[in-house]
Amino acid sequence: MFYIYIVIAALLLVMVRVFAGPSFADKALSVSVFVNMLVMLMVLFSFSIQRQVYIDIAILLAMLSFTSMLAVSKYAVWHEKRKKEVAA
Repeated sequence: MFYIYIVIAALLLVMVRVFAGPSFADKALSVSVFVNMLVMLMVLFSFSIQRQVYIDIAILLAMLSFTSMLAVSKYAVWHEKRKKEVAA
């Protein structure tokens, strides 16, 4: 049960990086790491209480996180291209 507290402490440290990240890429990556750690926490919690329903929710959350990170990355690339076109 002690490992869950370690993951929660790591989640808090990642949240500091989300709010203090100097660039958009740092913040987006920190949010992705946060969600992945949250998925890990849900799986660990599921194993500790021996219920499988949380694993299904964790898998769904991981798929959503991956898809949203692809969308954010595509938006960031599009935004950088647009800034260069406007500046030229």
